[in-house]
Amino acid sequence: VTLDGLKHNLDERDRVAAQLASDTALNLKINVTNLPTNSSDTQLTADDCGIVTLGTVGAIVASGEGFNVDLPAPEKGLYYKFLFVGTSIHNSTGAQITITTNSDNAGTAADLAIGYVSGMGDDDGANVTSAVDVLTFIKNIATGGDHAEFFCDGTNWFVIAEYDADGAITLA
Repeated sequence: VTLDGLKHNLDERDRVAAQLASDTALNLKINVTNLPTNSSDTQLTADDCGIVTLGTVGAIVASGEGFNVDLPAPEKGLYYKFLFVGTSIHNSTGAQITITTNSDNAGTAADLAIGYVSGMGDDDGANVTSAVDVLTFIKNIATGGDHAEFFCDGTNWFVIAEYDADGAITLA
């Protein structure tokens, strides 16, 4: 094989790995689920794995337009990246967007999430080492681009969340 003008000899493993990498690179597609402003509460499934957008691009989540997203029961390998795409969230509890871990697929909240929340402001974020059940995009603070990733080992959900304004996301 010639790569960057140099000749390389490949054994069978290298050929298989190169073919798989080529096939994967050409066919890679990530599932995207859109949950616009004023969505009803949503129970995700394994089929929803990938990116989940929250809110409506260019719009404020108004009073009473917030919603909850329930993760499915833990299953090894599940992964979701939640991305807030609205401009901001109104200063009312009914406008907040929450993500809840549950022990079944029927919205039964369970303390299964651990991880950290960090930001671009001057606070230190939070390192959550005791399992909790709710991540919240906070009213009057969260802005477009704030995001959280959840991945599951089959028992717990591990969370990495980032925001641009201090306190915009909580994990509690």
